[in-house]
Amino acid sequence: MNKIVLFCFIFLNVTISFALDIKDETKEYLSFYTAPLKWKEKDFARFSLFLTTVTLSFMLDEDIKEYVQKNKTNFTNKFSANVRSLGSPIYDTSALSFLYLFSRLKEDKKLSDSTIIAFKSMLAANSLVLGLKLFTHRERPYTENRKKWNGASLSLNDDNLSFPSGHTATAFSIATVFAKRYNGIVAPISYFLATSVAFSRINDNKHYFSDTIASALIGYYSALFFLNKKQNFTIIIEKTKKRKGVLFSWKF
Repeated sequence: MNKIVLFCFIFLNVTISFALDIKDETKEYLSFYTAPLKWKEKDFARFSLFLTTVTLSFMLDEDIKEYVQKNKTNFTNKFSANVRSLGSPIYDTSALSFLYLFSRLKEDKKLSDSTIIAFKSMLAANSLVLGLKLFTHRERPYTENRKKWNGASLSLNDDNLSFPSGHTATAFSIATVFAKRYNGIVAPISYFLATSVAFSRINDNKHYFSDTIASALIGYYSALFFLNKKQNFTIIIEKTKKRKGVLFSWKF
């Protein structure tokens, strides 16, 4: 089932990428992966902080796992069940699509730009997460060999795809975009929902604390990267007395 969902997600995103403009989008995503080649001292310092944070979080994995599992309640289980889907790429792709169309109908350019950036951020974050999952193949907390790292392979056995958390990366890659582009209560609500998704993955015994920490930082970085990029894609919804239609356009 998980393989089917993963295939559908990849197929959907590849299809959308072609629809947006494969040449321009490929360059943008390529720049995301090659960004470290242009890093300066401060960027390497931030990356060192990222590695340090994730490394330290490994030390807390077992203690946090035991505490959360020992203190699980009906409330935490129901809460996790309700927020879990907020980190699903399939669910969020659909939500962003509807939100984008709504923003265009309302002629809200800020919202439409935000949804496009959020989608790109989510796609980049998840592709990076998938690469790390296939490279590490960490056993999930519920397995017998839960401390084991099986190393690089193309296996999609879900029991070995603990590090990092795709749900958490998805949630933070989207939440950060809206948190940065909107003032007031939007930021705390966005980060609260993203953190809730991370908690649900630990509560459900699907991920370790370090899995969610790494993913949150990946999602955050992905969002910041695309927030600083110029948006080339837009959709114009045209409605007149003579005709109705949707026009896809690109700015070069």
